[in-house]
Amino acid sequence: RRLRITWRAVLSGLGAAGLRGGPAGDCFVHVRVTPDRRFERDGTDLHSIAEVGFAQATLGAEMTVPTIDGEERITIAAGTQHGTVIRIDSQGMPSLQGRRRGHLHIHVQLRTPKSLSEDAEQALRAFAAATNEEVAEPKHGVLSRLRSKR
Repeated sequence: RRLRITWRAVLSGLGAAGLRGGPAGDCFVHVRVTPDRRFERDGTDLHSIAEVGFAQATLGAEMTVPTIDGEERITIAAGTQHGTVIRIDSQGMPSLQGRRRGHLHIHVQLRTPKSLSEDAEQALRAFAAATNEEVAEPKHGVLSRLRSKR
């Protein structure tokens, strides 16, 4: 659950003009920040997650990620590991003290498929054999026989 942030500022002397030429009053500013489930905020920096497939992480890819101003294309370098953080400068929140903006940090999360087609499984097993990785033997149960008849 994310908290809604409410902030109040008083700008002394910047309100409406006083009666009969009196001094200006105070201006009260109320700001409510509504959370966005695509981003986590850390000061002026924003953090987001990009799910990347195994082939994209291994071979490299370009993908579009959301920003607070729209979308931005990023490059996933070949060999990108789970947990890699890609920083996009000046795509975070504006600073209240100046004209600078924070950064957007994209956390790469490797997406592992829960099921594979027979062709994809064979290709992945061939890849594992080529890279000398030990993998579990294929299952030979009732479900695998039904799947092979499709």
